[in-house]
Amino acid sequence: MGLVKYLAQRPAVERAIERDKPRLGTLEKRLLQEQQNTVKQAEILYALSFVSTGLASCDQLRYEIAERIMTGLVVGSSGWGVTLNSGAVISELATAHVLRALSANGFPVSASIHEELRGRLLARARSSGGTVDEVYVSTFVLQVLIETSLIQRSEAVLVFDYLWLRLKDKLAEPRESSIDLLGDHDRDFVRVPWQIHLIADAWLVRPIRRYLASSTQAALNQIVSGVLGEGFRYPDSGPYVSTRTYGYIYGMLSIIGSHGNVVGRGDLTWGSTLISALGVVRKRHRVIQGTLWAGAVTVVAAATLIWMRSDDFSIGDLAANFVAGGVIALMAWTTRRLR
Repeated sequence: MGLVKYLAQRPAVERAIERDKPRLGTLEKRLLQEQQNTVKQAEILYALSFVSTGLASCDQLRYEIAERIMTGLVVGSSGWGVTLNSGAVISELATAHVLRALSANGFPVSASIHEELRGRLLARARSSGGTVDEVYVSTFVLQVLIETSLIQRSEAVLVFDYLWLRLKDKLAEPRESSIDLLGDHDRDFVRVPWQIHLIADAWLVRPIRRYLASSTQAALNQIVSGVLGEGFRYPDSGPYVSTRTYGYIYGMLSIIGSHGNVVGRGDLTWGSTLISALGVVRKRHRVIQGTLWAGAVTVVAAATLIWMRSDDFSIGDLAANFVAGGVIALMAWTTRRLR
């Protein structure tokens, strides 16, 4: 629990490490800014949701951060600004991060907050409007609303189709968006790996028509190949591998490896239902198992036919898909073994 201890005692640890006295002033300023940065605080809280409850130091830290975030709500609104207690306008990106973090840790969230996010997404999709940055952010907001079961399937389809139309031609080149939070171009920005979110959205909303599209599979293979190779990096994000980006990649692959469509909690695709059913049918029920396998093969064949008839079909994608599929299967197997 060294990381939890570091997070709880970070100011003291950082001050002890910084031996250059003149730089202590800069350190204090940075620590204060990060403590008021809504997205950073929400991401820390979300990360703590993966730590088992019952650890006193972690539980205390979890409640402290949650309280800090909740008191930082924009007064008289249904969301958060880019900084806590700033009185600024609502930021969809910051609010979505907070919604995900609070929900993952079991803290109650006012219905007006997710209704605000949902309403903005639907209005943008119905009008086919929005700036490029708003579209990028919407890929993450949609994923959060789906994961927290706060959007209806028909609404998710409407929003996703709008996002796909705006972004499908940009999938071929790995890029992430840098959203400048405070407008001062001084480290206060958040990178949005929208391609990762769009791939997850495709699996959750349109697993056959869009997730199996060659453009989506090529983007997925590029990410997986990078992870398996010398490390996946976005060209504009520097030479170093980002643990934050890897966290989003793992989250995306975990969603895909779960075989379930989260939209509607049980609104599963036929293929996912059949594949999941195969795992629970006992071997002695050979007739039932054979029927399910036949159904699964039919679904795969139909999906392949749709893929081959797509405008950007390329047979060269086939081998790459097997690589990505193999990694997903390996992760699912490893997860079961660890349990």
